[in-house]
Amino acid sequence: KRSPVSRPAVTTRLHYLIGTFECRVIQGGTGLVELDGWSVLVGRGDRIVIPAGVAPRITSTGAGDLVLQCVCAPRLRPENSVDLGG
Repeated sequence: KRSPVSRPAVTTRLHYLIGTFECRVIQGGTGLVELDGWSVLVGRGDRIVIPAGVAPRITSTGAGDLVLQCVCAPRLRPENSVDLGG
């Protein structure tokens, strides 16, 4: 079962992972990804690779939910996530 990550006009919290990279695949909706000083619009089928230590944020920009799949390597552990707020 897929779950919506971001309702319309919602922005995820800025964070980074220690020693873990992420690959996000957009499965539905549209969004604006902010990553290490740049931003890009994304939609269904787009992939975002986020190196360890880089802080991403994504805002849902469409009328519907933004749905994505996230794969982390090595496995995501709560102690490896650093919340930067906002």
